Amino acid sequence: MSMHSATKTTNNLIGCKWAFIGFLLFVGSLLWFLGVFFTDAFQALWAGIPIPSDPLDFVMIFSALFMGGFCMAWGGAMLRQREWGALAGGLVRLVLIIYLLMGAAIFYRDHDRWLPDGALSFYNRYAWLVWFIFGVFMLWLTATTGFLLWGKSRRDYYASAYQDYPAPTSLTCNRCGLSLQDGRCPEHDMRQKHAYLKIGERRELLPYTEDKKVFIIGRQKDHSEAFITLSQEDTAHPGRISGRHVWIEYRFDHQRFRIQDLASLNKTYLNDDPEPLQPNVPYLLSDGDKIDLAHVVDMIFECDD
Repeated sequence: MSMHSATKTTNNLIGCKWAFIGFLLFVGSLLWFLGVFFTDAFQALWAGIPIPSDPLDFVMIFSALFMGGFCMAWGGAMLRQREWGALAGGLVRLVLIIYLLMGAAIFYRDHDRWLPDGALSFYNRYAWLVWFIFGVFMLWLTATTGFLLWGKSRRDYYASAYQDYPAPTSLTCNRCGLSLQDGRCPEHDMRQKHAYLKIGERRELLPYTEDKKVFIIGRQKDHSEAFITLSQEDTAHPGRISGRHVWIEYRFDHQRFRIQDLASLNKTYLNDDPEPLQPNVPYLLSDGDKIDLAHVVDMIFECDD
């Protein structure tokens, strides 16, 4: 198992642990609160736990409910691989320290109410040992909380499991070496390409997407397709332009633009070539190419490649 996988597995185990602790806190405090309404059943099942009656009882109940929800949220964040898991863990531990100190104060003031006779006699005899263990635990909890909140190396350890490490060679772009995302290079296989047609004084945007790969240029209007309509504003002889004269396509698989004459009546010419484009045959198109439609409309193609 690689270091990356081991770190990720460790973080998942930590997330499961805190989610489980939060679930137990939440359910336990909820059952304790229900003891107010189901006193008989509560005393029959959990005779050693007092029925909530004092205001401090309800403070602890709602504190435990809040803490349980907090722990479940943090555990879920780590399981869903969120990089802020370390910071959230530090905040959870900080709140836990506050709750433990509050609970210790309540217990110290009224411990004979919480312990049955056998446990109470043990506590009276070894109270120093109980509070020593509690103090060591609090020191450890405080130290780890500081590491999680302010220790950069600790945060990096947690976050390292959620970084996108370079994929194997077969999953990287052979042009720039970047890791492929959903099979695409974030640099060269853009989900959207922009190109422009400069037609006289106007500059028409061609926003290519995976769902809109072809723009048709002609005289007719077709709202079902990506269409650029040429009119008398663009030429004094719009009748020489066919209804569907030419299309310009972007090939996402080859990252190239292509142009194709759609068997127009008066032909299409590229870069002052006296020979027209062959009908229904695609030609590569580059930035700055001049497109002549029927010798009545001149267009300049611009792209961001």
